[in-house]
Amino acid sequence: TYFFSRFCEHAKDNGYDCIYISAWENDYQPSPFCFITKEILNCLATDLSPSIQSSLMKLKSNAIAVTKKILSSSNLYVGFNIKLFSAGIDTNLEILCTNFLETKDEIKEFKKELVKILVENKIKPLIIIVDELDRCRPDYALKTLEIIKHLFDIDNLYVILPINKNALEQAVEATYGKISNSENYMRKLITETYIIPNPNKESYRKIVKSFISKEKLKRP
Repeated sequence: TYFFSRFCEHAKDNGYDCIYISAWENDYQPSPFCFITKEILNCLATDLSPSIQSSLMKLKSNAIAVTKKILSSSNLYVGFNIKLFSAGIDTNLEILCTNFLETKDEIKEFKKELVKILVENKIKPLIIIVDELDRCRPDYALKTLEIIKHLFDIDNLYVILPINKNALEQAVEATYGKISNSENYMRKLITETYIIPNPNKESYRKIVKSFISKEKLKRP
């Protein structure tokens, strides 16, 4: 956590837009999409160019539509009478299917507008650090990973996940039960993995020597 909070500041000092988010502090929210999108909108709002601001208004509208869709999806089939042994389709279900096919895909519209801002305007890559996933409820941690994969896997946007790999694999099993290979499932959600090595005594010596020297100690 300390390393990536410092990494975020380092990225900002080098001219990149970088967002640090604690997933654990936001797991009371109904969907991970809400807190991730809010931080993106707040970050992009600091860009005062007319082209960004025009697209940003559309992105906000699309984000609201996606949020409504996500929050209502769990209740989509509640109250519908499906006749399992009927040769035809029940009227209520037929209306539901018709409305679904005629409705535009809010998620595609959201991603399209986000791509327009991040890629077509040729701004520097946006970096998002989503930390403390392994402290969240197992189902919420996986939901966050799935939301990131399906909604934020776009060009010029990089999501960094400082995680305990073993803890997340256990979260997969806690949510979906014992599966043949939880590692393969995680690989579908996380495209690249880098392991930060444990520091040794020599690493500490280099750090100390870079900040503390005999000359500095002699100063009053």
